[in-house]
Amino acid sequence: MDAADREMYEYRTLLLKPTTWKWPGSSRFPEEHVVMYPSDSHKCRSSKRFGISLVEILISIGIVGMLAALLMPAVQAIRLRASKMQCSSNMRQIGVAAHNYHSTFGMFPGGTFPMIQMLPSLGQGSLADQIMADIFNSSAPFDNGARVAVYMCPDDTVAFKRSGSIPSYLFNGGAGVQKYGWNGAISHSFQPGVGTFLAAADFSDGLSQTAMMSELLVSENGTNVVAFANSIEKQRRFSAFTVTALWQPTELEAFTVECEDNAQWPSPNTFFPRGDSIIGAPLGYNHILTPNKNSCLNGSPVLLDARTYQSVTANSNHAYGVNVLLGDGSIRFIPNSVDCRVWRSMGSRNGSDSTSE
Repeated sequence: MDAADREMYEYRTLLLKPTTWKWPGSSRFPEEHVVMYPSDSHKCRSSKRFGISLVEILISIGIVGMLAALLMPAVQAIRLRASKMQCSSNMRQIGVAAHNYHSTFGMFPGGTFPMIQMLPSLGQGSLADQIMADIFNSSAPFDNGARVAVYMCPDDTVAFKRSGSIPSYLFNGGAGVQKYGWNGAISHSFQPGVGTFLAAADFSDGLSQTAMMSELLVSENGTNVVAFANSIEKQRRFSAFTVTALWQPTELEAFTVECEDNAQWPSPNTFFPRGDSIIGAPLGYNHILTPNKNSCLNGSPVLLDARTYQSVTANSNHAYGVNVLLGDGSIRFIPNSVDCRVWRSMGSRNGSDSTSE
C-alpha cells in the first residue's frame, strides 16, 4: 500500500471511528455519554419536502393532456364504429322485416307506403294500424309524431331532431330512370300512388347482387332550415339542381357530370329537402352518382319532371362510405371510391351484370 492509499485508509477509518464525550456540565449523570459518528452528522438535517412545486404541477398537467390527446381519437373511433354497427343492425332488422312481408304476401314492400308495411314485422303493428287509420281520416295528424328507432341511423342527429319518424334508410329506386326505367328494388318510389310491388322472381340479377336499401342523411326543417341550408351541410342534406334539363336516355352521363361538377345551389331562402316521413311517397334513393356525392334535381325546380329524373344519392356520416342492405338481407359497406359501373350494377335488379369490382 503506497502513501496515498494509506492516507485515504486512515481518513476513512477516522470518519467511521465513534467519538465519546461526557455530557457537558452534567454532574447528575456522570456516567452518561453521547456517542456521535461524524460521518452521520448529515442526518441531522431533514431531507423531506412538503407539497409540490409549480413545475411539478405543470409537468403533471402536460402528461395528462398528452394522454388525453392520445386517447380521444381512439375513443371517438370506437364511438363511430359502435354507431356504424348499430346502423348495420337496424338495416339487418329491416331486411328481415322485408322478407317476412314477402313470405306473407308473396312480394316485397312497395307501392305508396313501403315503410309502414314492414312495421308489423318490427313489432309495431299497432302503430301501423294507427297510421293507416290516420291516412284515411284527414282530420287526424299523419303518423302522430311517432318515432321508429330502427328506421333512424344513430349517426344522423338531425333525424332525431325532426318530429315524427324520418327514415335514414331508403329503398333503391334504380340506376337512373331516364335510361333504365324503375329497375331498382322498388318502382315509382318518387311518385305517390303509382308504386309497383316486386317479388323475388323479379330480381333476375339475384337478390344477393341487388341493393334493396341504403342510407340518406335527413334534411333539416322548421325555423333552423334557412341557416342550416347556408352551411356546408346543405351539400349533404339538400338537393341542388342543374341549369339544363337532361332527360333523354342518352343524356344520363351528361346529367351525372353536371350534378357532380356544376351543381347550382338555391338561394338561402329556397331549398330542396330530401327524405320524408314514413308515410311519404319519395322514399327512394338511386345509383346515378356514387355514395356521398351531390344530389340534384334534373333541370329547373319549376319543372315537374325535374324530380322524376333527379339524382338522390346515398350518403351518411360514416367515414368513407355507406351501408347497403342487399336483397338477400345481407349488409355490405360500400366505399365512396366504388367504381360507378359497379355501383349502378348494384342498383339494377335486371341488368344481367355483376356487382364485383
